[in-house]
Amino acid sequence: MSKLMKRLMTEELAQQFKDVDRLLVLGYQGISAQDSKELRRELKERGVEIRVIKNSAARLAFEKVGLGSAVPFIEGPSAVVWGGAGVIGLARAAWECARKYEPLNIRGGVAEDVLVTAEEVSGLAWYESDQALLAQVISCFEAPVRTIVGLFDAPTVQMVRLVAAIADKDEKSG
Repeated sequence: MSKLMKRLMTEELAQQFKDVDRLLVLGYQGISAQDSKELRRELKERGVEIRVIKNSAARLAFEKVGLGSAVPFIEGPSAVVWGGAGVIGLARAAWECARKYEPLNIRGGVAEDVLVTAEEVSGLAWYESDQALLAQVISCFEAPVRTIVGLFDAPTVQMVRLVAAIADKDEKSG
């Protein structure tokens, strides 16, 4: 491949990854064409993009855009995945696909400027999604507020019931 082609490929990769804050490098050797097609479809449904990369171009592009800590994972036939619903969503999608498509393996990556190993990706895959965790935090704040509202609301409800009981009593007696 000519130097011009390599430079153009590196520039294209750098352009594609300039706004990416999380990505994982996968070992991509031995996966069949049919499995590759299904893998791409499955990842796309989860909002995750995948690209098989040329190692030398990817190393240069990653260094250029600040993803250089992922470079040690680029060895042999490699693919890169990025996107998804947060770091946990990307980790879960990659982990589940690596289990389903046996030759595929997670090497590691970068998540918000932090180096992530394959073991850490497996650990992240078990966490709830960002939205689920946020919902749990909100519910922790919501429960005490409901209790307080119930306490303030109780005397009013009791007063309404008392007035209704008196009105019923008056109707029956009069």
